[in-house]
Amino acid sequence: TIEFEDGADIDEFLYSLASLALVPVRETKVKTYADTWSKKSSDLSTNGAFKVKKFSGNVGEEIILERSTYYYLSQQTNTEALDKYVTPYQIIFHYAEPLDKGVVYAPDAEKDIISLVSEAELFYVSNLTASVLGNFKSSDVKYKDIASTYSYYFNTSSAIGSNAAVRYALSIALDRTAIADALGNGSKAATGLIPSMIFNTKKGTSFRKEGGDVLSASANITAAQNALTEAGVNPADYEEIYLYYIKDVVNDSYQSASTENGFGYMSKEKTVATYAKQAWEQLGFKVVLKGVTAEEHAKVYANGRYDVIGLDYQMMSAYPVYALAGFAKSYSGRVLETDTTSNVTYTALPHISGYESEAYDALISSAFAAGSQKEKAKLLHQAEELLLKDAPVVPVIFNSEAYVTSGLSDLETNFWGATDFKKAYLNNYVEYLATTVVTTNPEDEKTAG
Repeated sequence: TIEFEDGADIDEFLYSLASLALVPVRETKVKTYADTWSKKSSDLSTNGAFKVKKFSGNVGEEIILERSTYYYLSQQTNTEALDKYVTPYQIIFHYAEPLDKGVVYAPDAEKDIISLVSEAELFYVSNLTASVLGNFKSSDVKYKDIASTYSYYFNTSSAIGSNAAVRYALSIALDRTAIADALGNGSKAATGLIPSMIFNTKKGTSFRKEGGDVLSASANITAAQNALTEAGVNPADYEEIYLYYIKDVVNDSYQSASTENGFGYMSKEKTVATYAKQAWEQLGFKVVLKGVTAEEHAKVYANGRYDVIGLDYQMMSAYPVYALAGFAKSYSGRVLETDTTSNVTYTALPHISGYESEAYDALISSAFAAGSQKEKAKLLHQAEELLLKDAPVVPVIFNSEAYVTSGLSDLETNFWGATDFKKAYLNNYVEYLATTVVTTNPEDEKTAG
């Protein structure tokens, strides 16, 4: 039984239940397969229309989702058509094909994404940037906002990351508008950590619009240089800044010579990293870009062996407190467990970046104790300003995604920006089915896809 205090915001509770962080997983699977429950098809559990047929997490490997044999399908007979209630019965995600063989060195690839779409062999392509969007029909290109902010974490234990003045100078040196324009995917300059779709006090209000710009969308090199001078910092005294980002193994082989003119790399991550390197070297720092695979990125992030690391900071709630609370020690989600013969004690650890601030912790604690959403929002705006001044996290762009659909319709986008294929239609989908698949009505000209 759940009891609410008089005046409690029940809407916030209900919205929190819809958080991605609260999607249930089978505890037995997590305990039994601690390292692989989210990485291997044999260890993944699903409860919807599809099961994971193939997925190992290896670089470039395709993912195959196949119609679950337990979803509205008779267990007594195997004669029911696989597409009786779920169409298509299989969805395949490709990660290894090059976007454009005209600029990407991929000798083993027979075709590229551009030709596969034009020849109606691919129907949905996402995560595209301006470097390739011009190759598709403008009517097929669509954009959607995502509830996440591409950001940089500083390792506050490293030489470069331990100085708040240096972190802040590197933050305000970034030309966020130029970066967003170079991506050309609908992303916008991040003038705060919290994007516009997150509520301020309730649905229909915006934390970002109410709080305004905490950071400038354009670079301020002079202010950054002054901040370093006032702090007594000489960039030449520092060794290289190692900036880690997830690389596109196939397409980042393309080397653009014209980023200064607003034409970026094919991956968002490398485009942003390149602009950051240019800006920070303008201040006198030496920057080394380290493009790594997603698996390597996760290891570097976990062990803290980085100076700066790029990541998508995903919102987990429609309310801002949960995105900001993680930087407070008591709400970081990290603890030190001490097991003695008599009991087990838990000691709170700081945010994974190492950031600690008593003033920030106090603001977050006060926000959780606030008696109204209006009071809570006021405290959270103060917390965001303090956080971005201390700059353990540096927001760069509010994420949007450019994607191409061809022959596929009725796609929906949820609050978080994820594409929902539940009601999708693929024209003449039966033409693409394997000959061994039994279908319900091959005469349909338009069937759910």
